[in-house]
Amino acid sequence: MKANHLSMKEVVYDRAFVRFENDVEDFKSAQSVISNVSKLKEKPLFFSSRFLREDEEVNQVKSTQPFGVYLENLKFAIFDLPHREMAGELQEAPGVSQVDFDQISHVSGINPDFTSQPSNWGLEQLGLLNATRNGEGVRVAILDSGVDFDHPHFKNRDIVSKNFNPVNPRGTVQDRLGHGTHVAGIIAGGRLADLRVGVAPNVELYIGKVVSDAGRTYRPTDIARAIDWAVEKKCKIINLSLGIEVDEDEGVNSNLQEAIFRAHESKAIVVAAVGNGSLRDRDDPDDSVYNPIDSPSNCAKAVAVSAVDESGKIYVRANRTINEGQKVDFIAPGVKIFSTYPVALSDRGGAFLDGTSMAAPFISGLLALYYQEDLEADPDSIIEKLEDSVRSGRLAINSVDSGNGMPRYIFD
Repeated sequence: MKANHLSMKEVVYDRAFVRFENDVEDFKSAQSVISNVSKLKEKPLFFSSRFLREDEEVNQVKSTQPFGVYLENLKFAIFDLPHREMAGELQEAPGVSQVDFDQISHVSGINPDFTSQPSNWGLEQLGLLNATRNGEGVRVAILDSGVDFDHPHFKNRDIVSKNFNPVNPRGTVQDRLGHGTHVAGIIAGGRLADLRVGVAPNVELYIGKVVSDAGRTYRPTDIARAIDWAVEKKCKIINLSLGIEVDEDEGVNSNLQEAIFRAHESKAIVVAAVGNGSLRDRDDPDDSVYNPIDSPSNCAKAVAVSAVDESGKIYVRANRTINEGQKVDFIAPGVKIFSTYPVALSDRGGAFLDGTSMAAPFISGLLALYYQEDLEADPDSIIEKLEDSVRSGRLAINSVDSGNGMPRYIFD
């Protein structure tokens, strides 16, 4: 899933991140800052994410007042502003350190293959076909397009879910796109077409819908709100098989970076796909086109995941580590991956998809298997365990990617 262009067409109000000075560390102190913004003509509605009622969250779409949510676990706020000038007014307020406008990203085309012979080569390559660990007791958040609650793999499961997409705030978390269900199957699916498809089938699923149905859009603020929710729910793994396009020489999104730091402090690991905005020319590498890895995979403490095909070559569209200080942490199977798909969109309830979006959940599932051994473990120690299990040299990586932070590994 790649953010291929930005648009403001579906934004009802301008939305902004509002960051506070270091001494503002809770809702009460943030509320005091906002209430003292004397230049705001309209009194803002301001709520804690921990206590926000659903009816208030829905009614704010129709409100003419500024509407803010303080993200308790991330220590900053998100505001819907009736007019853009309010951002400047907030920026000048004592106690406010930074105000950044939001942006909209669009999902690129999803092209499922329903006809190929089912295969679970990814699990086989990772040595998981007969794994004894199953992720029992580990909470995994999947922030995506939702999940198909009618699919046999998810129909009778105890799944916690919440809708974060503002295009349809009354909508359900039902997946009408297919992407989220496919990702969920790679992490936690059972047997499909007589094949095991899930890395950690017994994890506890927390599904946050951040991608709209018709518009196929998502925003950094939606992602931040969903990360805050996942941390509140004490999820150990947060899977983001999506990303926001980054230009060459562009730094990280400071708001998503702060969100990931806060998640890490809460012993959660954010796993993010590096994106599919490049195009490798196998015959003539000089004609290849490379884009930097997406945000938030480029953030410190995020686990950035790229993809390989069954032959061991980097996925032709996988982004590359061009920008200084941004790296790829792991690679995993991501081409022609068979997993669950909404039953309304697929006769057999399964489909093949390609992309770094498919590789990221393999890593999320593997990390869940390690967390199963110690739910109170430090995130860095869990990542180190996965790194220690990596066996060098088993998978040949195309030389085009050598020297650019692309590990030459495959995992047990």
